[in-house]
Amino acid sequence: MEWFAPRPHPDSNWFWVAAYVGFGLGGVYFAPSLHHAVALSLVAVTPSFSVWVFYRYLQLII
Repeated sequence: MEWFAPRPHPDSNWFWVAAYVGFGLGGVYFAPSLHHAVALSLVAVTPSFSVWVFYRYLQLII
């Protein structure tokens, strides 16, 4: 269960900011349809889950 404990490093704020901007802008400008844009925008505004999961995924593959 330790993998599910969110532990962001204090010096990793740049990653959170970049993730929000990337998901938000990607959803609005590069989505092929409005449905995808709305979906990606919703993903961008759920920090406790989506960005954290992506962050943990990066930790697993690095």
